[in-house]
Amino acid sequence: MADKIPTLFERTASSHYNSRDQQRIFIPMESDIEECTSQWTRNTLNTLDIDSILTKSFDPMDLISFAFSVNDPKILSRVERCKTAIAKHSIIGFDTHCNVLDADEVENIEPCAAFEMMVADFRNRHCYDISKWNIQPPHCDDKLDIQLYQKFQVHGELFAQQLINISMMKKSQDITEGMYQSLFQKFAAMFGLTSLSSSVLGAAQINIGNTTVTSLPDVIFPDVSHTDKDDDRLKLLAVCKVTKDFTRREELFPVEQGNNRKRIRRKEEEKVIQHLDEALQEQHGGELLVQLPLSEHNGLLGIIVQKTHITFSYFQCNKIQFEVVKSRDHYINKPVIYYSRPYNYLKAADREELIRPLLTLGFIQYSPCCISRKDPYIKTVEK
Repeated sequence: MADKIPTLFERTASSHYNSRDQQRIFIPMESDIEECTSQWTRNTLNTLDIDSILTKSFDPMDLISFAFSVNDPKILSRVERCKTAIAKHSIIGFDTHCNVLDADEVENIEPCAAFEMMVADFRNRHCYDISKWNIQPPHCDDKLDIQLYQKFQVHGELFAQQLINISMMKKSQDITEGMYQSLFQKFAAMFGLTSLSSSVLGAAQINIGNTTVTSLPDVIFPDVSHTDKDDDRLKLLAVCKVTKDFTRREELFPVEQGNNRKRIRRKEEEKVIQHLDEALQEQHGGELLVQLPLSEHNGLLGIIVQKTHITFSYFQCNKIQFEVVKSRDHYINKPVIYYSRPYNYLKAADREELIRPLLTLGFIQYSPCCISRKDPYIKTVEK
C-alpha cells in the first residue's frame, strides 16, 4: 500500500530552516519557459524545481490512493465483484485458458483475430454474436453493477470494432496517434470511465512568473460531481497524454564501446522508469502543473498512453508549493511526480493489473459519496 512518510510541515520542522523566507530562494526570470506545455522538451520541470522520481515505480492503486481516499466498503466490494466477473470474460479476461486478446503489439493482431471479438464465425459477416461482450452474472441486483456491465458491453463492442478497423488499415497506412487515443478511450470506458478529448476541450492556463503557460491535454477524465454549474471549466479526476511511440527497455541501451559510454549506461540503468523520454516527461508534467487548479482532490492523477501501454502518474503538489512554482521561487519541499511501470492492455497478464485501478476510478467518477477529501497538506511519498 501507499508509503507513509512525514507530512510537509513535519519535514519542514525537522529541517534547519525555521521560516518560509529562509526556505525560499529567488530564481532569475531570465530562465524562460515555453508558453505551451506541448513545447516543453527538457529541463523545464527542473527549472521550476519539480522533481520526477525515476528510480522507483509505484503500484497504480497506490498512486490512486495518494490522490483519493475511498472509504465506502460497498464501493470496494463492488470493485472486487466486478473485477471477478470481468476476469472470466473470454475476450479480455485473465482467468480463462485461452484469451482471444493477448498480443504484444496492435500491429500483430490480424483481421481474422479481430473479427473473432465480434462474431461467432468471422468468415460469415452476418453471424453476429450478441453475447460476446455480455458479462452480467446471474442474480445481479446492484444497480451500479448492472450499469457497469452495460457500459462494458457497449464500449467493448466499440473497442472491438476499432481493433477490426486498425487491423485492416495497418497494411495500407501507419497507425495514427488518433487511432491509439480512440482505442484507449474505448478501453477505459469499458470500466465505467467517461472521457473527453482535446477536440472538445478548451486550453487551461496559469501564470508562471511573467509567462502565461497554456495546456490542452489529449484526454481528460472529468469530475462532474465536483464541478459547480457556474464554473467556466470542468473539474478533473485525471489528465492523459497519448503518443504513438513506445520504446522497450532493452532498446534503450545499445551496446557501445568506450569507458565513458559504459559509465553513462550504468547511470541510466539505475533508473526504473526508462520508458518515458525527457520530452514526454516534461510535457506531461507541464500538463499536470497547469491543470492542477482544476483538481478538487489531493494533487492530480495522470495517465500516459504510449501506443497501448498505460503508465499511471501522480503529481504531488499542495497549494503552497503551487504558488511558489508560479512565483518562480524555490522551496525546500519540492513538488514531485511519481510513475508506475507501463502496462500493455493488449496483454492478458498486464490487464490483470489494470482492471482494479480502472474500475476504482470508474466508480469514483460516479460515486462522489465514497470519496473523502484528504488533509490540505500532501503527505510526501518515499522516494
